[in-house]
Formats: sequence, C-alpha cells, structure tokens
Amino acid sequence: MLSEFENKIAGFIKANAIFDSADRILLAVSGGADSTALYYERAYQWDPDTIYPARFKAAYIWDKRLAIRRADALENYQEILKRGGLSTKRKEFIEKRIMELTQSERSGE
Repeated sequence: MLSEFENKIAGFIKANAIFDSADRILLAVSGGADSTALYYERAYQWDPDTIYPARFKAAYIWDKRLAIRRADALENYQEILKRGGLSTKRKEFIEKRIMELTQSERSGE
C-alpha cells in the first residue's frame, strides 16, 4: 500500500497529488512521521504557493512528533505567518508556537 503512494509521488510533480499522498502515508504507516513531513516539504518546495497546508503540516509534524526538527518547524511557522491568509485559529496557534519555541531555544531546552 505504501509503495502505491510513493509511486504516485514519483510519477506526478503536482503539489495536490503529493499532499494527498502524504496524508495517506501518515494514515497508513505508524511511526512514519519523518517520511510524511518530507513529502509535505516536497509539496511546498515544488509549488511554494500551493493552496494546501503542506508547510503547516510539515511544521506541525516536526514540532510535535520529531522534536529534533523543531528549528525547522519554527522556520516554517514564521514563513507561514509572512505568507498570510490564515484562519484566526491557525494564526493564533502558530503565533503561540513561535513564542514557545523561541523561548525554549533561548533557555536551551
């Protein structure tokens, strides 16, 4: 099942196909957070203006599931705010996480 979605990604360079496959991989594979975040990252690298929340999903996975990638999460959260177009709830979440991640960097956590 996993290879089916990986093949879909390899065969299509469209952000929406990549985004959809990343969502399905996350559901299909337990512990596949690193791979899933990588697919989200590829989606917004190939289409920086994608309408899908690939950048947010990558940041969230790096932040909440892969603590060693929190610097990447922080960078993505900051980029998301710069790009704008967020719901109030998502904007508040991102602003809170930026503040928390910045504070933990300063304190050396």
